[in-house]
Amino acid sequence: MAWHKENFKEIISLPPLFANSLSFLSLGACSSLATALVWLCGFFVTKSFDTVANALGIYWCFWIFGICCFMGFVSIYFTVPETNGKSLEQIQRTFQKS
Repeated sequence: MAWHKENFKEIISLPPLFANSLSFLSLGACSSLATALVWLCGFFVTKSFDTVANALGIYWCFWIFGICCFMGFVSIYFTVPETNGKSLEQIQRTFQKS
């Protein structure tokens, strides 16, 4: 993900969607947890890259990280419901059913 203004607009526009259903404290805690998880994953990839590249070679290192990314894509594709073009109420009903 490139760090451009357009991407920040998408990230910043999420909290108002959940403001009605979450209290201020829980919204802050969830945002903090998500941010910490992103930074933790980035730290893990950065620290493990050299170790894996030295042990297996750069070729296999990229294959391993690529396969992990592909598995993440597949799991998200099949588990996260589509919300494009739906209202907030429809999205909330979708998540309440599950």
